[in-house]
Amino acid sequence: MSGRTWFLLASIVLTTLPSCGDDAGVLPPVTATSSPAATTTTAATTTTTTGPTIPLTVPVTITIAGTLPSTIVSIPAAVVFEPDGLGFARFGDDPEAVISAAESLWGLPAYDSGLVETDATCPGTRMRRVGWTVLSSSAGFGRVVLLFGDAEPFNSQRTVVFTGYGYETSGEVPLTAGPPSSIDVGVTVAQLLAMWPTAHVFQAEGSGEPMFSYLPAGSPGVVKGRLTGYTDSDVILDVWGGSTCRGDGPDNSL
Repeated sequence: MSGRTWFLLASIVLTTLPSCGDDAGVLPPVTATSSPAATTTTAATTTTTTGPTIPLTVPVTITIAGTLPSTIVSIPAAVVFEPDGLGFARFGDDPEAVISAAESLWGLPAYDSGLVETDATCPGTRMRRVGWTVLSSSAGFGRVVLLFGDAEPFNSQRTVVFTGYGYETSGEVPLTAGPPSSIDVGVTVAQLLAMWPTAHVFQAEGSGEPMFSYLPAGSPGVVKGRLTGYTDSDVILDVWGGSTCRGDGPDNSL
C-alpha cells in the first residue's frame, strides 16, 4: 500500500469518528427536522448529498418539569391511550422497563413513591406511583401518573408490574398524536365514539359528572375519563387506564 493511499484511508476514518462531549446526563432535544447527510466515498473523491426535510416527531411542543432543568421536547407518536397500556408499554410489563421508556419521552419523573404497602384505597399488597408534570406556557399544565402493583388481573404471580396510568391537564394539553390513532384530552365525544363505537357515555354515580368508559370484549383493562358533557361537541377532560387506586382515577374509582 502506497503512503498516499494509507493517508487517504486514515483521513476518511478520522473524519467519520463520532465526537465526544461533557453533556452526559442532560437530555438532548428529541425534535429532528432533517435527514442526515448521505456520504459516498471512493478511493479518490468524497461526494456529499443532502436528503429532503422529514419531520420525525409529532409537532406538539411542551416543557418537561421535573428534577432536571426544564427542556423543550416534542412528544413522540409512541404514546397511545389503550385498554391494555400506553402504546409504548403494556400492563403486566416490568416496572423498571416501563419507567425507563417513560423517561426517554419525558425526562426524570417529578416524583416517585417507591415500593410501598397498599392501604384500603388500592388493590393488592404492594404499589408504586411515578409521576411527571408537563407544562405549556400557553395552555396550562398536565400530569402523567404511572401505577405499578401486584394485584390481578394484570399479574397472577404476585410480582409488581405495570397496572395503570392517568393523564389530567388544566388546559387540554394533548399527550398523544390524537385521532385517528388515539383518543386524548380535548377530543370530542363524536371523535371518541367514531374511534370506539362501543364506548359508554354516562353520568357517574358518585360525582354525578359526565364520563366515558371503554372496555373491549375480552380485555382485562378499561379506559375511562371525565367529559365536559354528553353532546357530540363536548370533550374529554382526563384519561385513565387499567387499575387505579381510589383518588387516582375519575369518580374515586378502583
